[in-house]
Amino acid sequence: MIHHLEIYVKDLKQTRLFYERLFALLDYELYQEWEKGFTIGSMKRI
Repeated sequence: MIHHLEIYVKDLKQTRLFYERLFALLDYELYQEWEKGFTIGSMKRI
């Protein structure tokens, strides 16, 4: 399970699109978004 990942990038929009698609394969989705970042997480409770 992934708990936390922080990456600084130049193009936040493109990075978000990439990671949304990647983490969708693990049933993760966009959880929060703000001006300079976003959070992707699992909406399932274990």
